[in-house]
Amino acid sequence: MAGLVSGRQAPAQPGTEVRGRECALGVEAVERFVAGETTWRVHQAVFGVLAMESEPVDPRL
Repeated sequence: MAGLVSGRQAPAQPGTEVRGRECALGVEAVERFVAGETTWRVHQAVFGVLAMESEPVDPRL
């Protein structure tokens, strides 16, 4: 909080950027749903959020 008050840029927390992208995709999904777009268009954004939340897969598998 001190970084915000003094104007200094505090170091970003790990994962902040990912959470922002997840939120943006969630908003995109809701906007598509409200606009009456097809189910598969809504699901594109929803599955993007789910993919970002899933644990990374070990490439050796």
